[in-house]
Amino acid sequence: MYATRVLRSSLKRSTGIVGIPVSPEPRQHLISLYQKTLAAAKALPPGTAYRRSLLQTTAFRLGVVVETEDVPSIEKQIGCGQVEELINQAEDELKLLPAYKENEMWKR
Repeated sequence: MYATRVLRSSLKRSTGIVGIPVSPEPRQHLISLYQKTLAAAKALPPGTAYRRSLLQTTAFRLGVVVETEDVPSIEKQIGCGQVEELINQAEDELKLLPAYKENEMWKR
């Protein structure tokens, strides 16, 4: 019974951010999103600044998430908010990539 109480008290109940619910499995979600982002970024022309930056940032974040089990440690090492915010950022990046490629934004 004590272990159950301790486990329940350690679970995150709210992000404290309106409109952003708690992710039940943030590590797995981030790993999946970051892997998809790395694959999609490789379709961009080599040498573009956006591609280099995206690959470097995403690879760093993926490494942190894979190597670190503790969610608060992941948030601290990446330094860009709560894991739920990182999930939103990664999802937004994946939405941006097709438009970036289609409109050939690297030529502008």
